[in-house]
Amino acid sequence: MNELINDCRFDAVMAAVKAAREDVLIGGHLTLQLARHVLVAALLLWPTTGR
Repeated sequence: MNELINDCRFDAVMAAVKAAREDVLIGGHLTLQLARHVLVAALLLWPTTGR
């Protein structure tokens, strides 16, 4: 989980830097990568007991 958090932080910073430099294509790609990180975290945190 720590690796996922670090990857998410790195991609967030890189997306902000690319957006500030007006590199929209790569910034958009990194933003989509952030959404993927959020979905993976949700799957890891979803309770698996009691179903």
